[in-house]
Amino acid sequence: MSCNQTDPNEKGRLVVNVTYNGENVANAITAIATSKKNLNAGIHVSEVHTDLEGNADFGPLLPGTYYCDSYKYIDNNTVYLYGSTVLTVEPGHRKTVSLTIVEK
Repeated sequence: MSCNQTDPNEKGRLVVNVTYNGENVANAITAIATSKKNLNAGIHVSEVHTDLEGNADFGPLLPGTYYCDSYKYIDNNTVYLYGSTVLTVEPGHRKTVSLTIVEK
């Protein structure tokens, strides 16, 4: 008898879909960090821009808890949009998380 188990150190994959007013947001700067303190200090595990469909693909990541934020300026840099969340990456799994950004 064999048993298939996931290696707890196997990398997972994280995609964050960024929206504003129900629409996908292209070119939003989206970052992940290992703590809220690191996120606020700009010490990121990774920082990417969303694609045309609003997706920020962080690729393979070690399992664990990540703090995520995303922002974008619109209307000739007069409106600042921002959102943040906490999420978990599981070994061997692809996870897509929705993040809504709002005016700040």
